[in-house]
Amino acid sequence: MPPLFEPGTLRTRIRNTGARALRSGALLPIETRETILTENGIDFPVRVARNLARKPKKATDGKPVDFDPFLPPEPDLLVGEVSATHLAVLNKFHVVPDHLLIVTRAFESQTSRLTLEDFQAWCRCLREFDSLGFYNSGPEAGASQRHKHLQLVPLPLSRKTAPLPLAPLLDPGVGPPFHCFTLRFPQEDRRLPSSTRAMLFHQVYELALEKLGWRPGPDGQLAEPHNLLLTRDGLVVIPRRCESFEGISINGLGFAGSFFVKDEAQVEHLRAAGPIQVLRHVSFPP
Repeated sequence: MPPLFEPGTLRTRIRNTGARALRSGALLPIETRETILTENGIDFPVRVARNLARKPKKATDGKPVDFDPFLPPEPDLLVGEVSATHLAVLNKFHVVPDHLLIVTRAFESQTSRLTLEDFQAWCRCLREFDSLGFYNSGPEAGASQRHKHLQLVPLPLSRKTAPLPLAPLLDPGVGPPFHCFTLRFPQEDRRLPSSTRAMLFHQVYELALEKLGWRPGPDGQLAEPHNLLLTRDGLVVIPRRCESFEGISINGLGFAGSFFVKDEAQVEHLRAAGPIQVLRHVSFPP
């Protein structure tokens, strides 16, 4: 297994692992065409699939019912160890280049609440390059795997729009267009050590769950689906009502302002409805 990565080396390791995985056929990126939709002065990047047929309808198609792609992960997709509890693995069917999954070494449910160890692993990767972390808690929040995995994608999400398109509306002082819990670090706190940042993120996450009135069940799992967005600057927790809008699936990236659709018909459907309205539909009113 590749060893614990040294500070400042993660992006290079992601790219080197990706190049090898492409050559071996382990990495199967979904080719897309990008278009831009605009609503309320905000430009939303929309990626339209060109080769979606190569991805199974479900990650378990053709596999045993209890198949877990992270126990163990494919060797060619393994970037390395993040911590004693987490591994870094490439997203096999990625849409965004250098898309990293931070998976628990032992099985934990994707519907369970995040732990301090999750945030510690996440923040160790987050400090390496300008990026967005997101978590899809359960199928109704856009998760396609049962095994807990945090995600990390480089910023900007598109070269044609703002780095994080929906950021202006996620500012607590603006009034987001959907129900969410938001923390933005003061400017002086944005250079905090990863360990301190992880502790603060975990405390705020727990506070968000408390404010939302959510309590874990006896097995530690949460019944309520939600998305979480994370950058060096802050955190957003969004409760979810449903997984899709009339066939258009929405995961955590949608609440950052980036969409992925299957075909041109879905582009036009998204255009007619409006990206912000679609996000309101799958979440809750503010």
